[in-house]
Amino acid sequence: MVCKKFMQVDVFSHQNFKGNPVAVFFDADDMSSYQMQTIARWTNLSETTFVLKPTSASADYRVRIFCPTKELDFAGHPTLGTCHALIESRLISSEKNEIIQECKKGLVKIAVTKPNHVKDWELSFELPGFSIENIDSSLHEGIETSLGITANEREKDPKLLKVGPNWVVLQLKDGDIIKNLDLDPLKLVKLSTEHKWSGLQLFSRSRDGTLEARTFAPASGISEDPACGSGAAAVGAYLSSFGEINLTLNLRQGRNVGRDALLKLRTESDGTDMNIYVGGHCNKCIEGEYHL
Repeated sequence: MVCKKFMQVDVFSHQNFKGNPVAVFFDADDMSSYQMQTIARWTNLSETTFVLKPTSASADYRVRIFCPTKELDFAGHPTLGTCHALIESRLISSEKNEIIQECKKGLVKIAVTKPNHVKDWELSFELPGFSIENIDSSLHEGIETSLGITANEREKDPKLLKVGPNWVVLQLKDGDIIKNLDLDPLKLVKLSTEHKWSGLQLFSRSRDGTLEARTFAPASGISEDPACGSGAAAVGAYLSSFGEINLTLNLRQGRNVGRDALLKLRTESDGTDMNIYVGGHCNKCIEGEYHL
């Protein structure tokens, strides 16, 4: 029996068990894709990652990311959680300003910062590219029905953001609407499957500018994601399509499922290129071995 290192990291929270957990399996070069998917289905977390030796000379490590039903090209909270696990294990130094992750999407830059009020470090990733597509108006009613809302409760039209996952992003008018959704999961699965959407990323804006977010991806085996990094990045891209650029925003997420995550979103544009960054705090919650 082979015994190797395992860690479970809580992402986007200063308090253990209030963010979004990711299971990180170290030294996974000898694992098959079938084994990885089997383990990810068994952990039943929104994502599980497997650390491998990089194939790019520019990368510090390589990672494969799985949700319970399939492998993902990129995902936000697993990117930060895996990097945190490697720093915690002293396989990467926290003194580095930038760490490079290799994944199916390509190379992802991760910044390491040490805010004055934080005893250790915070991490943020730079979104490795995105595209925006309008969603045909004939689909708007189906999206609204799947959420149990009316057109009048939308602040803006939905758009499809391809950020690795393909998120349908929609801004709602206020926090009460987003808190009290009457979701129809079967309808959402049908829509997502037919149109190859990963799921829906919803948000509303409070008076102080903080965003309240919820993420649903039942077609990928995730009924509601407690805190979604790629979804937060998609929100930044979505807002840029309406002319909102050079933003610094906080997103709260997970309160409907007993969590209290904080995601930090920043967008920068010089009028030609748009860069999107999402970060937050991570905590090691579980450490041990896995056996194959």
